[in-house]
Amino acid sequence: MRRKLLVVLTIAGIQLAAASLVVIATWDAVSDGVDRDARASMHRMVSAARDRLEYSIAPAEDSSRLVQRLILDGTLGWSDPGRLERFLFEMLRLHPAFDAVYFGTSEGEFLYVGREAEPGGVVVKLIEVIDGERRVTFRRRDDDFGLLATWEDPKDDFDPRLRPWFTAATDSDSANWTEPYVFFTSRRPGVSTANAMLGADGGSWGGVAVDIELADVLGVP
Repeated sequence: MRRKLLVVLTIAGIQLAAASLVVIATWDAVSDGVDRDARASMHRMVSAARDRLEYSIAPAEDSSRLVQRLILDGTLGWSDPGRLERFLFEMLRLHPAFDAVYFGTSEGEFLYVGREAEPGGVVVKLIEVIDGERRVTFRRRDDDFGLLATWEDPKDDFDPRLRPWFTAATDSDSANWTEPYVFFTSRRPGVSTANAMLGADGGSWGGVAVDIELADVLGVP
């Protein structure tokens, strides 16, 4: 809850700071009437950003929790990454506010399904660890799950365990929110909600997360 409140306040603060800069820069050049209009516009922008974030919070938390439970009960899992990929793809298509949905383990395995810059495009990143060796495979799909391209990148050194969302998915099965940070793939700032994968001993062996870009919350391109 504390992190969720921090996210809301951060978004509101960004909007407030941006609007305030405009007001301050034109302070001496506007009349009282125009100034009142600027303040009203500032409050509308903050309110709109807050509403967009609140609209996204519950679906993101619910989606992360759903994937977590389906993996824990064996419905989805690392034994069938193709099935898991399709499920994450459909979840991304169902929720336009999501930038990406993904799953990582404490062994460094990783399955990422996220939007590309081009509308409708989806990129998939799969990191497998077999006998201690990493294999990194990318796939590009259209909005109907059609395969457009696939390739491997042996030089890719991405480690999901070092990312803020993995840290946020601690030893609790409740949804945790990160502070705003720059996403590794899109290189754009956003926030993530994450759920831990807990073993029988209560220890965490992985995490599931959903990304939301700040640009979508702020309503900017």
